Amino acid sequence: MLKKTRGIVINYTKYSETSIIAKIFTEEMGMKTYIINGVRSNKNGSKIALYQPLTLLDLVVYYKQNNSNIQRISEARCHVPFHNIPFDFQKSTIALFIAEVLSKALREEEENHLLFDFLLNALVWFDDTQKDFRAFHLQFLAKMPRFLGFDPQSADVMIAEVNNQHPVSFPSTKSPQIKQVINQLLSSNFEETIAIESATRSDVIDLLLEYYHLHIGGFGTLKSLTVLREMMD
Repeated sequence: MLKKTRGIVINYTKYSETSIIAKIFTEEMGMKTYIINGVRSNKNGSKIALYQPLTLLDLVVYYKQNNSNIQRISEARCHVPFHNIPFDFQKSTIALFIAEVLSKALREEEENHLLFDFLLNALVWFDDTQKDFRAFHLQFLAKMPRFLGFDPQSADVMIAEVNNQHPVSFPSTKSPQIKQVINQLLSSNFEETIAIESATRSDVIDLLLEYYHLHIGGFGTLKSLTVLREMMD
């Protein structure tokens, strides 16, 4: 049967000479894997742009309930085109980092409308904003766990969990400034500017990622983190 859904591209890998296999977080069915034929050919070269990480799509897909195998897409078009992320180096670097986080954090093959709405609204705001967005990825990391089932609610809760597992590895958790920044990240809207010094930003992202490690098995390391650090310094 055919099913309509919105989707957020997480990543894709090349498959054969002209095809790809794409991971897409869908609004109606959660994380799904699709094979898309012919999009890497010269004739259809422009179609590969639809499957760049974090692209927002309107989809018509072939759907069989309880089928976790690779499936196919009948129709795909852009839901909301990005006007800035692909062309702004800082924004594109943050976007690639977020896409990699999502590739490791999203495992569920069932709908999660609240999470989907959070992701879509956050990405649309990020693409459109002209404000200082250097804390966006930190706000994103701080806010997403509430939709994944391990909401820290406060800096004290997060710091206590990390210290319980790594009592000597994160001395920055004893800093009142770190606690203050994390509480700001948890409670603020994306529209609110949060000024964070470079050294503090690095400590905060390490702490947030460790919190993800504690709650998501096999979260692993992020290849994009090194580039992100260099860009944000």
